[in-house]
This record gives sequence, structure tokens and C-alpha cells, in this order.
Amino acid sequence: WGARLCVAGAVASPESVALLMQSGEGTVTAAMSEDLHARLVREGASLRYTESASPGGFSPADRTVTLKQLASPSARAHFFSAPGHVLPELVSSGAVSTAGEAALALAELAQMRAVVGTSELVTEDRLALMSAEAAARFAQERGLVVTSVEDVARFFAHTQ
Repeated sequence: WGARLCVAGAVASPESVALLMQSGEGTVTAAMSEDLHARLVREGASLRYTESASPGGFSPADRTVTLKQLASPSARAHFFSAPGHVLPELVSSGAVSTAGEAALALAELAQMRAVVGTSELVTEDRLALMSAEAAARFAQERGLVVTSVEDVARFFAHTQ
């Protein structure tokens, strides 16, 4: 895995999702707990594929609606329809050993529902994943915070 750009679903905006789409590999993934996914599937959502909470589902605004709906405590399966353009990433609770787990842990630390929009950062020519050094420059130029799975895991190991 390369560097990931992340935004908590609860505070996603069309601008932040556009940045995910433009600077990432084009795919917007919703990292979510296995529990949330299981509940939505029990209610009839087909989240094994893609879902949309907005007609069309292509634009940053459409994908923002989907992330915000997933992050809402009132999210229900009937809010989503397939096909959509946000891919689910199922994340285990407890451990912090993957980027998805770290993203959800940070959302929970911020007292937000554990749904995070993510995308792998790619080089400007879109031919390779962005290196850690290039990702750090990218973040600095945009005033974004950089952390690592290891940093998040250490933090939670010391606070639990």
C-alpha cells in the first residue's frame, strides 16, 4: 500500500471528496466497521459491491452524500442503491495494523462515527502510488496532517 488520503465521512464535503478522486487512484473507498456493514446487509443493502445514496452517484457531491449517509447513526439499507461509486472496505475493530483500522481509530477518537472515505494517493502521471516523501510534500502544500499506521497504533497502545 502507498499513502492514503482520508476524510471522516461525517465531515466529508464535495471539495474533500474531489481531492480524494483527483489525487487518488480515482476510487473512493468507505472504510467501515464490520458491524455497520453487517447491519446494513441484514437490512437488505448489497454493500459487497458499490452503493449510492444519491441518483447518479458519479460526482464528488454524490459520493459525499453517500459517505455522510454511511456516517449517520440513522443510516439504513434503503438509503442506498446499487450501483454506486463508493466501495466498502470492511475493517476489524480493536487492532490498529492497517490503514483502514488506523483511519477508523482516529475517527472514533474524534468522537465521529467510524466511516472514513479514503483513496490511495498516486503520482501526477497516475502511473504509480505516491511515495511517503511525495505524500508528505503533498500534505504540506495543502495544510494536511500526516500520520502513519505505526504512529496511530503506538498512540492507542499507550492510551489503553
